[in-house]
Amino acid sequence: MPRYDLVVPVPLHPERLAERGFNQTELLFRPWADASGFCWQECLSRSRATQPQWQLSLEQRRQNIKDAFCLTRPGGTKAVESKHILLVDDIFTTGLTMDQCAAVLKQAGAASVTGLAFASGAENITFRLSLPDSRDSQHLST
Repeated sequence: MPRYDLVVPVPLHPERLAERGFNQTELLFRPWADASGFCWQECLSRSRATQPQWQLSLEQRRQNIKDAFCLTRPGGTKAVESKHILLVDDIFTTGLTMDQCAAVLKQAGAASVTGLAFASGAENITFRLSLPDSRDSQHLST
């Protein structure tokens, strides 16, 4: 496995976290990241609440997730600048959530962003993770 500077989870909105009482992505990936010597960094947050994606059409998902993520403070861009980041989430379906998070990280100066999900709700899809710097785009398949 390539070496990453940071493992960054896709964040839950604070209201959803309070409702659930846990962050499933953290439960799935943090023990692995810690045991593997990766630095776990919660440097993204949801800037607004969104509807659960599973209920929505592709276009509704796109609108729902648009501009829903931002960098957290303190540290801001310094936390991700020039870093190779592994972005983790519980479920991958369309890639829109990872795409939005990756865009925020790249705009903040991340050297690269690679996505990894625990499970996929998609069947036989390939997409291009559209990052601001197309040289660093990743092709992902399920």
